[in-house]
Amino acid sequence: MIWDSKYKNDQKQKMTSELQIFLKNHDAELIKFEWFYKAFGDIIVEIRYKNQIHVFASDRGDIYYNNRPVCNNSYHVAGQSDTFPKIMETIEKVLF
Repeated sequence: MIWDSKYKNDQKQKMTSELQIFLKNHDAELIKFEWFYKAFGDIIVEIRYKNQIHVFASDRGDIYYNNRPVCNNSYHVAGQSDTFPKIMETIEKVLF
């Protein structure tokens, strides 16, 4: 797939909106969302929840919470956009 800037921006906006709704349902706030689509689809999410900042990040499919590994990349299938759903699942499991 050709990654043009419109597609990238549309995808990032869609993920940001989904994440904001998800977090609002848990009384949490999205502080920062970054998606590095050219770098293995890595993601950084900063969340304010219960007056604390929580950081989730993916690196080549591995997922970290506050710099500690919480999920390895065994779920990941090369060429698939499965990191965002997995980071959402991990946020729910670890934080809520």
